[in-house]
Amino acid sequence: MRLPFLQTLYAHMEWADALTWRTVLEDEAARSDDFTVESLVHLHMVQRAWLSIWRGEEVAMPTREDFGGLREIRDWGRAYHRDVSGFVEDLRDADLDEVIGVPWTKFIENEIGHPPMPGRLADAIYQVPAHSAHHRAQVSRRIREVGGSPEMIDYIGGANPAPTGRDEGVTPGAVSAPPRGPSVSRSAVQSTGSSSMSTIAVRDRSSENTWGSAPGRYST
Repeated sequence: MRLPFLQTLYAHMEWADALTWRTVLEDEAARSDDFTVESLVHLHMVQRAWLSIWRGEEVAMPTREDFGGLREIRDWGRAYHRDVSGFVEDLRDADLDEVIGVPWTKFIENEIGHPPMPGRLADAIYQVPAHSAHHRAQVSRRIREVGGSPEMIDYIGGANPAPTGRDEGVTPGAVSAPPRGPSVSRSAVQSTGSSSMSTIAVRDRSSENTWGSAPGRYST
């Protein structure tokens, strides 16, 4: 599993989390829906828990009641992405083979019926975006059920490491968020030339949402 691919997964995860939050905060029914809010708390709690394990820190398990409201939960999730991006960017290929332990091994054993295999750091790093995508899908479905319209947050729509930085409207390491509606223009797949990865550049015709280091990425 290549580091550039894992780093791109985390760029996409942040982009997708942010668009999901934008939809929830703009939709009154979603904002007041318990399932939606509890799912987002769980999603960010698990993200943060894995990062704490990798750093050798104590794992915290906050609940919805520990926050003052939706925006505080959103900001907590946003802060995670700032923290984890530095961790993932500093990784070396050799780090991915490190065997790590997890505090919920017994729970996994009860679920699958046997002790889990020792996990590598690479497996855990992949697990986090996969777990997050699972719960974002649940949230998106729930948004539709309460009458809202979730964003398109597919990986192929948002993953964009932009290796050259020369594509119009795209900066290195950034992910451009598509606008609402059908006016998204997708560029052709471009080979990076240095690996088997491909770049999918998504242009936002309105240029109002640029992802990466832009401070307004979580604005509503």
